[in-house]
Order: sequence, then C-alpha cells, then structure tokens
Amino acid sequence: MTPPTLAELQRLPRDCPLVYDNDWLKDTNDDEYVFAKAHLGQANLKGIVLTKDLWNGGKQYKVDDGLKDFRENLDIVRRSGWKNLPEITVGADRVFARPTSGKVEDTAPVDSPGARLLVDLARRASPAKPVVVFVGGPLNTVASACLMDPTIAPKLVVLMTDLTAYNGQDKWANTIVATRCRMANFGASPLWWPQRPQPPIMPVERFDGLPDTPVTQEMRRVAQMFWERSTRKERPDRDDGLADGAGPMLFFAPRTWREVRKVRVTGTDPGVFATAEAASGQPYHYLDATRVNFDAMREEFFATITAALRGTTSDKKARK
Repeated sequence: MTPPTLAELQRLPRDCPLVYDNDWLKDTNDDEYVFAKAHLGQANLKGIVLTKDLWNGGKQYKVDDGLKDFRENLDIVRRSGWKNLPEITVGADRVFARPTSGKVEDTAPVDSPGARLLVDLARRASPAKPVVVFVGGPLNTVASACLMDPTIAPKLVVLMTDLTAYNGQDKWANTIVATRCRMANFGASPLWWPQRPQPPIMPVERFDGLPDTPVTQEMRRVAQMFWERSTRKERPDRDDGLADGAGPMLFFAPRTWREVRKVRVTGTDPGVFATAEAASGQPYHYLDATRVNFDAMREEFFATITAALRGTTSDKKARK
C-alpha cells in the first residue's frame, strides 16, 4: 500500500462515498457538522456506523449503550428537519484476538453489518474515488472489513482521531489499519483542540444567534459542557473542541490542515502499537497532523451549521 500525501488527501473528489464511524455522538458536535453537509446535499453520506467503545478491553460499555446514544442524537437531528441521513449500522463489538503467528492476515475479523457495508461500498469504489471513513472510535470495523476482503484496502481512506489514546484501545486493530490503509490521524500529543486561555472552537454565544431548533439546543449543550469543565475552579478538564471533527474538516475544508508528519509503525508485539516519525526519505505508513488552522475550522463549522439550519445550499467557501 502506498501511503498518502497531504496534497493527495486535500484533492479527494467531493463526491466520494462517505461513512461516519464512531462510538458516541452526544459528546461531540462533529457528527452534526457531517450531517449538516449531507442535509445540504454536499456530502455523499452512505453510512453511519456504530463501533462499540472498547475502553477497558470493551468491558465497560455495551453495544446497547452506544445505540441509545446514537438513536437519541439522530432523533434530535431529524426532528430539526435535517434529511439525507442513512440509518445506523452496527459495526465491530469486541477487540481482536491477536493471532499467535503475529501476522495480520491470520487475524479473524469481527463480522458485523458495519464491516459488510464497508466491504460492499469499497468494492464499488476505486483508488481515485475511494470510500472515505471518518473514524472517531475504535478502528475495529474498518480493520475487519480489510480482513474480510484485503483487496478493498487501496479503495479506502481512513481519517482517524486520537489513534494513540482513547480511541485506539485495540492496538492490533491500529496496526492493521495503519499498515494496510491510506490513513491520516489528528490528536497525537501535543496537538489537540484549543485549551484555556485560548478561545474555544465552539464559543457558546455563537449558537445564540442561530434558529432555535432541537439540534441547535443540543450543540449548544455540548459546547457549554466543554466550556464549563475547562473553566471550573476545581480540577478543570480539557475542552474536546470539535472532538472527532478534524478528519471531516480535512475532507470538506482541506486547507484547514497545514502540516503533517510521516509516521511509521515500528513494533507489533502483543498489546503494543509502537510508532516513530519517519526520517526524510524513509518509508512511512500514515500521516499525523502537526498544524491545523483552528480559526478556519471554527468559521467553516458555523457557516455549515448556519446554512443547514436556514435551509440554504451555498458552499462556495467550503474548500478554500
């Protein structure tokens, strides 16, 4: 597999089939951003996949927990009048059993409707117009699809968030996708969304001038939650900003990504996902964001949400 360059990812066709793959929806507003694009006819959204949260080896949460979260959020979006949204498809629900051989090809996939959806879409795609998967949870559904049909890997582009932290709980799944697919990641330390005293990506007051709909209220709730927990006096926590939204931003507003580093996978021991920055001219597996334009992302987010809430379809500035 030839790894991508940033320029290649920035030139992906606008009509690529898209899949939104996450473990939760109600702790982020990036899903609303993607759904707004679909509502406006600016996204060829083919799937909304729930991959089970695999924190603590997948023991802490159930698939039903994620389904409840997804259904509640999609109900809010649809009650607000947004259309062109596919139904929820359930993806992988467990960590992989790493084969004793240590070979990717000997890994048993986790069969699921979500993995089969990716296989079907990718078989009908091409390397020039691939299926673009926005991943904000574990990579197990994408990895399973590649194991079920290895020929689809060149026809997938995976835009991941938080590969080496919370979302990357299954290290073997990370290894499979990072070494088999064209992938870019956002959220490797120290790059994350702006923290105090920096201005947030989603200032709460920016929602006040928008039409008062259920989805507006929900997005404002998330922004308020991040603001309050990042400014409280006792044990302030981080602001997760647009959460898993940097990948969608790379697709819809590609110039918001400014610089990346080239990363190679260096170790595949059990339970380990070891990486290193590739030296100049050295082979690499995936790209990791090192500089993005937060101000441009903020304006792109609110321009898209405003257009969707007001029923317009203007998209002239989206990819500048």
